[in-house]
Amino acid sequence: MRLVVIVAASLFVSSAAFAQAEGDFSPPPLPGEGFTPEPWAPTLPAGPDAGSAGGVEVAADVPAPASGTRLTRVTAGVLSPLTGTLSAEVERAVTDRVSIFAGPRLALVNITSIGLSAGARYFPMSKDTAPAGLWVGPELWLEYGNQSGNWGGVSFANQENTAFLLAMAGYTTVDAKGFTMSFGGGFGGGYYAREGTGVQTLSFSPTGLSAPAATVGDVSEVSFKPTFGAQFNIGYAF
Repeated sequence: MRLVVIVAASLFVSSAAFAQAEGDFSPPPLPGEGFTPEPWAPTLPAGPDAGSAGGVEVAADVPAPASGTRLTRVTAGVLSPLTGTLSAEVERAVTDRVSIFAGPRLALVNITSIGLSAGARYFPMSKDTAPAGLWVGPELWLEYGNQSGNWGGVSFANQENTAFLLAMAGYTTVDAKGFTMSFGGGFGGGYYAREGTGVQTLSFSPTGLSAPAATVGDVSEVSFKPTFGAQFNIGYAF
């Protein structure tokens, strides 16, 4: 009995010494007993335009570029030679919805004149990006010319100045290779002035068998005149 007590006391002292040397030790808790596993989230490779949401890296939406790189059009009028004029135009997109343009106008039939057309175009359709698509906008015509001729054996010559503002609408296409085409039309009016000599009146005989007689004299006119415009241009976009 005495031997058992001594052995038990020795084991107790050894256990206390071991606990003091090694420190307290507690086994890890089992799942569900105060242990919360850390959530796992996959990580995707990050690209140059990547963002992050909720710890998961995702690719961000990248908006499409505005009309590619073809924002400038250089065109010539196809219908102009039919009316005795030559015209050209340079158009540049300044935003996704607006472009501006300008170009020379030259008339060689009936009246010799030089002029300028300029204006802006608005592209209202959401699927269109300037300078391609459906457009509307104002266009200004400025012209200075000289008119001369002979009527009934009488010569005349005068100067004409015009400044017309038109409301235009049309459509423009630009293909992948840069070929571009546009067509449109509209109505307007504006300032018209003429100074010099010109045909003033025409008279016909009652029977209509004789040639009309012309009265040529000094002319001086300043008035408002209505006008209309039409265009069909082709060219290259870059």
